Amino acid sequence: MKTYFLFRHAALVALLILWGIAPATAGDIPAWAHEQLLAPWYAAYNEEDAEGIADLYTADANVGGAIGRSAIIASFEAEWADANRSCSGGFDGFRLVGDLATGWGHDVCIVTPKAGGESKTVNARWLGVYEHQADGSWLISRDIAQSTSYMDGFLPAIGHWTVDEEHRATPDAPLVKATSEWDIKFMPGDHFVDTSGSRTFSSGEVISWIEVWGVNPTNNKTFQHFVDTSGSFGNGTFEWVGTSWRSTIDVVTGDGSEMTFSCALNYSDDYITADGTCSGYANGNSWVSYNGKGKRTD
Repeated sequence: MKTYFLFRHAALVALLILWGIAPATAGDIPAWAHEQLLAPWYAAYNEEDAEGIADLYTADANVGGAIGRSAIIASFEAEWADANRSCSGGFDGFRLVGDLATGWGHDVCIVTPKAGGESKTVNARWLGVYEHQADGSWLISRDIAQSTSYMDGFLPAIGHWTVDEEHRATPDAPLVKATSEWDIKFMPGDHFVDTSGSRTFSSGEVISWIEVWGVNPTNNKTFQHFVDTSGSFGNGTFEWVGTSWRSTIDVVTGDGSEMTFSCALNYSDDYITADGTCSGYANGNSWVSYNGKGKRTD
């Protein structure tokens, strides 16, 4: 029984729920992401082809709160009702975990009122979640976009972090040392994606994960979701206090054990170093489950 998801960074984001478990792959954005998803999406959008766009989503996809094919078609038709829109954009980052992936990027749209008037330029950031299909194709299951004009550079802790850590899975378990490499990516405005390439334990075991933090736009409540290659997954909430992120997360480990963790991640004033600690709660017991000290290295 192990937990490998601690020492996090947070900001406002879109929602992501992950299911499949397999080693994470980072690096260049795969060709299929452009060919199967991005290019046909912009082509259909600029042609105001709502059914063509809907074909790029899973049957139960959530697109900015519109869930399912009929709702997705209606939402895009409503968006085009009063203005012509011509958009282009690209990926800024991409992460793959088994049969799921998340990509984030930007676009620029020229919006011209159909009733006449001057065109305006709208810059936006977006986050997509993609699912691998049985026929080898990929479809979009989550999609949120947000204008970035009002809030850029929300979190100064972006970049590459190296963290020295200690983990304790249960109250009586020995401390296990590890070193992790974090590549912190976030979307200006409301979007943040936090991913890590690897965490290497003293035993030589390596764990990878994808993690997302966000604010639900329908109720303004925070959330976090993660999944890792040990089989653990979790859901929780967070808050920002001073220069610290405080979080509480319910976890199901790879062997099916359930526990709750309360964590604090404290940044230095210059956001160059940070230290984290977590307490675990399970079966009426509590214990210090994690300590970590990190430094931004880029």
